[in-house]
Amino acid sequence: MGIWNFPTPEGKANFAPLSPAPLELPDGYFLVATRRGKQFNSMVQENKDAITGAVREAILISPIDAEKLDLKNGDIVILKNELGELQGQICIAAIKPGNLQVHWPEGNVLIERGKRSQAGVPDYNALVSLEKKY
Repeated sequence: MGIWNFPTPEGKANFAPLSPAPLELPDGYFLVATRRGKQFNSMVQENKDAITGAVREAILISPIDAEKLDLKNGDIVILKNELGELQGQICIAAIKPGNLQVHWPEGNVLIERGKRSQAGVPDYNALVSLEKKY
């Protein structure tokens, strides 16, 4: 295995910590990501996710956001954006406030087709509003 030489005076890589600007979400909106399984390229094929215990219809939400919206486990909600709607049931989980997770491929109705990063990686995230179904 060869040694890497970087174009620096000492031939070593220089690293610096980055602090990306926090994402500002419009009031009432969440960033939703699709869940697949144990790793990015695996998929949950069962009716229940073995890792989280969440059913396929689950919409994972942080306890902080659930409390703000007066949501309980099992409550039926609708996620909406300009591309579509997804109805599911609340599953309170250990995720960062302002974020939601849904299973793939169920969440595809909210994902813009063809949107990719500079590296060509598909964007599996979307901005959505959440409405409680009464």
